[in-house]
Amino acid sequence: MNRQDYYNTVTLQVNSLPELAVIQAENCFSTAKLDAILPREQFAALERVVLTGCGDSYSAAGAMRAAFAALSGISATFAPDPMDYTAFWTNQKITGGRAALTVAISASGSSERIVKILECSKDAGARTMLISNNPESKGAKAAELFYATETPELCNTPGLRSYFANMVAIVALGTHIGRCKGLLSDDRFEEIKRVTGAYVSSYRECLEEIDDLVFNLSVKWRDFTRFDIVGDGPDYFTAQFVEEKFIECAGTQCSHTDAEDWCHIPFFLKEPQTIGTIFHAFRSQPDYNRVLESANSAAALGRPVLLVTDNVSSLTDERITVCRLPAPPEGYEWLLPLVSFIPGSLAGGYTAAVAEKLFFGGRYDYRTQKWNMSFG
Repeated sequence: MNRQDYYNTVTLQVNSLPELAVIQAENCFSTAKLDAILPREQFAALERVVLTGCGDSYSAAGAMRAAFAALSGISATFAPDPMDYTAFWTNQKITGGRAALTVAISASGSSERIVKILECSKDAGARTMLISNNPESKGAKAAELFYATETPELCNTPGLRSYFANMVAIVALGTHIGRCKGLLSDDRFEEIKRVTGAYVSSYRECLEEIDDLVFNLSVKWRDFTRFDIVGDGPDYFTAQFVEEKFIECAGTQCSHTDAEDWCHIPFFLKEPQTIGTIFHAFRSQPDYNRVLESANSAAALGRPVLLVTDNVSSLTDERITVCRLPAPPEGYEWLLPLVSFIPGSLAGGYTAAVAEKLFFGGRYDYRTQKWNMSFG
């Protein structure tokens, strides 16, 4: 099979990331833009932050929560599920009695849930911010503060570019708050901006190899109807995002979980040879060996396994397909979520394409980039 015959909008967006990374870093790390959002002394006074959103945007919030907390110096940074947040978080829990900021994240800014998040936060006494690409949205009008990602136009169906842009914006916002608090210098701010763009941009040299490996695997997986996506820490949310792409693209049954839970529950599913399973394991993870052990257990069961990693370990079961990602510079391991979603997202797109499935249950033709909303 010729990979080019199955080129789709996931591939298109992945290939655009090296260029987008530099542009997005420039747009999101703009000192003039960040200073215009809120005076520095007010950013510096923040003691509690909530990052949340809907769908892909919630995955972005969870993936970058730890990085934001470390960069901003605000350890009380949370990434709650949006339904849980709007239904069960009390006013006291939202603010903790401290200077609080709730950041709602949405590329379109049009979701009613986003407006609800902002309204609940405002009622609780927290400042509210929307990170979005749409300054005219309902969410932008409901938020006190607006932070524009300014993502250049290109196909964003299913949403990879917006997911990436939102993660960069979260990093930039956290870095700016850290600078406002005096924890990071201006030079350090500029260094983080440069490294963020340069690291992802460097993937230009390896995307062809990754694409080829994932395509060949997807040809083998095209008839599968069940998938498990596994990740720990920030990559629990990477796994969530990849799950979303498999469902949106291929319409398959798919779940995401962490490595420990996988060993207790999905481990026992019948017909393991028919369940495509993706593990994310990186050397900087404190439980790297445990994730690798879980991946090896899956292979021993007969599961087809793709291991996304920055390390080729001699302990890896030889039956596992390994997709090695270039590691970020030392001290920048928190950048991995900006790229760790790439192999799994490609797998979701190619698994659908080689099975001759259109995306979103037949509603989106990735070849013409047109919707058929009369479907069904």
